[in-house]
Formats: sequence, C-alpha cells, structure tokens
Amino acid sequence: MLAEKLSGIKGRPERLNLYWETINDLKKKDELARAFRVIQRALEEDFRKKEEFELQVAGGDICLELKQYDGAIEFYRAAGYNDLKSEVSRLKLAQVYEKSELYELAIQEYLGLIKRNQKSLKANYGLASLYLERGYNTKAMEYFRRALTIKPDPDIYRKMSECAARSGDLELALVMLKSIMPEKYSYDDFINLGRLAEKLGKKEEAENYFSQAIKTSPEKADGYVDLALFYIEEGRFVPAEKILQICLDKTPDEGALHFLMGHIYYFQDRKGAALAELDKAYGCAKTNMLKKYSEKFKAFVQGR
Repeated sequence: MLAEKLSGIKGRPERLNLYWETINDLKKKDELARAFRVIQRALEEDFRKKEEFELQVAGGDICLELKQYDGAIEFYRAAGYNDLKSEVSRLKLAQVYEKSELYELAIQEYLGLIKRNQKSLKANYGLASLYLERGYNTKAMEYFRRALTIKPDPDIYRKMSECAARSGDLELALVMLKSIMPEKYSYDDFINLGRLAEKLGKKEEAENYFSQAIKTSPEKADGYVDLALFYIEEGRFVPAEKILQICLDKTPDEGALHFLMGHIYYFQDRKGAALAELDKAYGCAKTNMLKKYSEKFKAFVQGR
C-alpha cells in the first residue's frame, strides 16, 4: 500500500509527509514494529539532515518503547550526529544508557550537555537524579542546586529533600519540602512532611501534616495509618481508634488496619476486642508476613 502511494509521488516534502502519516497511523494502532520498518525505509531516501534527525529520534523512541535498547542507542547517536546543537537526542541517549545500566556513559552524556550549556535544566536535573539513584548524594545535591537556580520547581525541592534525608540531614530534608509553595503541596508531600517532623520531634507539625494529608485525599489509607501510629506513639489511644475506624469504614478488608486496631485495644486492656481484630487481620491479610505477625501477637495477647 505504501509502495503504491510512493510510486506516484516525486516531490520530497510530499513523500516525507506520506511517511509521517503512515508512521503516526501505525503508532496509533500500536503497530510499532511496522512503524519502525517505515522509518527505516524513509531513512533510505535522500532527505535533509533536519528531516533525517526527526526520523532517527522517532526510530529511537520506538526502540525504547519496545525495550530494544541497543537499537535506541544507535538511532539516538545517529540523530546526535545529524543535529549537533540539539539536546533532544542526547538527553534521550543518556536516558537509554541509564535503562541499560550503562551509568558511566549516561553520566558522561549529561556532563557533555552541561559543558555545552550550563543552563540546561533537563541535563542538570537528569544528572542529579541519576547520582541520587546511584547513592552519590553529595553530587546529586550539587546538580539539584544548579537545576534550582535555573528554574525553581516543586519536583526539584522534593528530590533535594529526598537527597538530604538519605544523607541523614532530616532538618534540611524538612526545610527543602517546606520550600514548596503550600498551594502546590501534594498528598505525598504532606505524608513526608509529617514523617520528617515526627522524626525530628516536631509533634504539632507532624499531627497537622498527617491531618492535611487526610483532607487532601480522604480515600487513601496512608494518612490515617500515619496519624494513628502517631497517636499510638503518644499514648493517645482514643483518637488513634477514632481515626482508624474512619479508615476501616472505607476499607473494611484492609488487614493492616485491623492489626493496628488490635494493638490499640490491647493497650486499652480490651482483650476480647483485640483478639477479634487480630482474627480479622489474619483473615484479611494479603501477605504471609501479616498473617505471621497476627498469629504471634494473638498468642501474646492470650498469654501463650
């Protein structure tokens, strides 16, 4: 079909448009292998460098989606040679190196981009994220700071907070998360703020952040669980029971919630209620570990 259509078209722009129409149509149908073959055929023609560049990037993208990393590397490299000024193909190449666990090559690619353009947000952020993933926290923080000077962004503050926490600097981790504009806080931000504040002994802040998490996404369990654990740690069993019961009303088959409720009843010296909750925890458990701990704690409550 494509060959027949091409046979009647001689103009370069028209032929290129037909190739792209075919490629995009095949991609929409999720026929990636066929789309890739069309790209290969198009690259056999005498198109301009800019046009070849776009086809090569598209070929690399398909290889990446198909997890054919060697092919993606080949296409992104070729695209880089065609357009030496473009960041696009080199950033994609660095990302493929990461996926292929060729970390040193990825680092060199990012460093090359930064050497050419120190204000490249994507290169600085990409390199920082790679360093963080590999456990090089000091280097990660350096490049996150560079990225932050280019464009203050909530995700950069989040990564810097994670980096600081991994380095053991919980105060800095809390400060970094607090640097996000409050109106841009996510549910996970409130959870992490609460956990950091609790570890630092900032009890009122921790309670407030966990409460904010629940208000932000009342359908999610983490906020309820963290707030309940906070109350249990404080010896405030009545509010812990109330907050867990709210969550149990929404998700009555969540074994971990019944397990926690069993602890609360035990500490309140309500042995029968504790045993009933531990039975529910065992029955609803989705993991062998929860079943094991439910059995062990039940035996402990029974004095066995």
